[in-house]
Amino acid sequence: MKIEELNVRWPDSSIRGISVDYDALKVEIQEGGKFNLDTRTLFCLGFLGFQMIGFWDEVIIRDAKIYSEHHFIAKCEHRVKQQLPSGSIERSVEGNSLFEMELIDGCKLWVCAKHFVADSPDSTDGLGTRRL
Repeated sequence: MKIEELNVRWPDSSIRGISVDYDALKVEIQEGGKFNLDTRTLFCLGFLGFQMIGFWDEVIIRDAKIYSEHHFIAKCEHRVKQQLPSGSIERSVEGNSLFEMELIDGCKLWVCAKHFVADSPDSTDGLGTRRL
C-alpha cells in the first residue's frame, strides 16, 4: 500500500470532517491550493482503533503515511484478539495497517484498519472508489 495511491494532494489540504460508524472511519479532505475545491473521502474499512491527541483548532494537513508495522497496530490487534468475533466482514485481527495524518501543528490522527479506500475520479469500478 502506498499513500500516493490514495489520490490526494496531502500537503496543504485540510480536514472537512471526520465521522465514524460501525463499518468505517471516514475522513473528508479538501485538497490544497488557492482555487482548488476538490474534495476526497478516505474510508478506513474494518478499523480496529483510532486516536487523535491534542487536537486544537488546526485542520491543515502537513503529511500522510501508511505503515504496515507500528506499535499502535500491535496494540489494536492485541486488544481485539481478546474479544468475540466481529460481525463486520471487513474487520480482521491480523494484517492491518496504520494510516497516519499529521496536521501542521504536529497533531496526528492514527487509524488502524484492514483496508483503505479513497474516492477517485479516475476509478473504473463505477462507484468512484479504489480499494487499497
